[in-house]
Amino acid sequence: MAMLKDYSSRFPHRLLSLLLLSCATVSSQDHNLSPERRTQIAGAVSQFMAATHVPGVAIAVVEKGELKWATGFGFADLENNVPTSEHMLFRLGSISKSLTAVAAMELSERGELDLDAPVEKYCPRFPQKSAPITTRLVMGHLAGIRHYKSDSQDDLEGGNTKHFDDPIQAGLDFFKNDALVADPGTQFHYSTQAYTLVG
Repeated sequence: MAMLKDYSSRFPHRLLSLLLLSCATVSSQDHNLSPERRTQIAGAVSQFMAATHVPGVAIAVVEKGELKWATGFGFADLENNVPTSEHMLFRLGSISKSLTAVAAMELSERGELDLDAPVEKYCPRFPQKSAPITTRLVMGHLAGIRHYKSDSQDDLEGGNTKHFDDPIQAGLDFFKNDALVADPGTQFHYSTQAYTLVG
């Protein structure tokens, strides 16, 4: 809430009113969130959409584990005028890295994942590299596994929307033939491909 509140103060209120009228026309679930708070959140979302040119957003407000409010703003499909609803599914993008890290740490706390064992212990198909790589190194973006190749259509973010019959091997195939960009543990290199491995 604080982030939305601070962000909302950066935009003109006339634009906010216009966006609220055009965006907040979809159904919503109301579970005891005050109208004032809904208006405040809706304003921040609308301003965010205007500033970033995002056509549609779905939000949910959860307090103490209880769903308080969920709704959609704008459109999920502009060509067909399909409004965004609170039930709309979106790709998580790099948010999945945080979720993966939390899951890995929970497994580690339960003694089911050794963060310092070579990744081959859990992923025997991991391709041979010049030095041992551990889950801890991968999670810290210190494994030396490259990020996307900007010159390859098969390697860009769009590749993550494809269905793979063998998703583990498909994830490894992105970088299996590539040399490490640095020796493990020596340099930070952000890598979606590495987090795919942890997942």
